[in-house]
Amino acid sequence: MDNGLRDIISGMPEEEKRPMGDLAQAIVNLARAAEKRKGARADLIEATDTIAKAIRKELRSGDEVSLEIHEEVRGAKTTGTVRYQAARVQPKGRSVAQWQDALLRDYAILGLSDAQGEYISNPTVLGSTFHPATAAERESFVLEAESVVTAFRVLLENEARDYGTSASKATKLTPR
Repeated sequence: MDNGLRDIISGMPEEEKRPMGDLAQAIVNLARAAEKRKGARADLIEATDTIAKAIRKELRSGDEVSLEIHEEVRGAKTTGTVRYQAARVQPKGRSVAQWQDALLRDYAILGLSDAQGEYISNPTVLGSTFHPATAAERESFVLEAESVVTAFRVLLENEARDYGTSASKATKLTPR
């Protein structure tokens, strides 16, 4: 308890001190809970950005997959389609800003721990701006991460197969 609160309580009549003591303890407990939440949120940001960076490292800008989702985050049930895309982003309105690799979950940016404000992407999604992922979006990403990795793996394997087939055909056409 800080000195200001102690001074307020010590100057009060005895019958008023007990409720304030309970209030003071409640405020201390609130502060502890707030600190615990802040630490857990920081851990969530660090963990999800680490995963997103590892996924993004293996992709080219523009690689994209869509997933059907059926999940529950903090009691809210969600169904539908979510799109993940490897992109390069920069803060909106900065012409000299440096582009940074990121993984987009719909309009949320993953993989940039220090992201703030609105961003634009390259490849450009016309008229779209992106924002740092919220805690709820990060929680959803945790639930979807394994499916995201699998979907991108399938995409890359299919492209490798298609490129190999095309290269084989091109080799047959090459004069000897």
